[in-house]
Amino acid sequence: MYPEWYPQEMVQLVFPHQDTDWKPYLQDAIDTFVQLAQIIQRYQKVLIITSNLAYTKSLFTNKKNLIFIKLPSNDTWSRDFGGITVSCGNKPTILDFQFNGWGKKYQYNLDNQITTKLKLKGIFKKYNYKSIPFVLEGGSIDVNSQGVLLTTTQCLLEKNRNPKFT
Repeated sequence: MYPEWYPQEMVQLVFPHQDTDWKPYLQDAIDTFVQLAQIIQRYQKVLIITSNLAYTKSLFTNKKNLIFIKLPSNDTWSRDFGGITVSCGNKPTILDFQFNGWGKKYQYNLDNQITTKLKLKGIFKKYNYKSIPFVLEGGSIDVNSQGVLLTTTQCLLEKNRNPKFT
């Protein structure tokens, strides 16, 4: 598994909308996501997932390195529900783990489908893809470049995530 600091092809952002947990601060959140995307686009591609394509595109004058995809979402936490890239036989592979809203605390049905839908739209053409029937939030793990993965049993083995595992 590639650590956070390895070179990457793109950064994925899911834009806030009225139904996300950003609702009380929606305009501030949108402004922040725009600024974040503008900084990232100076260095690499930004994959922007949004439910309102025309509106989100209108927020950017410079669209260089921006890829816009219209998909519905429950929220914006790509780190937790997005695909995880690993190397399988020197071929980058997107692992699509299951996401269930941090142990079924929040709505997750749309977020859980995003990586699969991105694959179907051809976003991961250069990558192998594998669906994994295990609930995992990307933010619950950390890796280094030496084969070490850090996580907790409190998260991954919690009764509302993976009750069949010990």
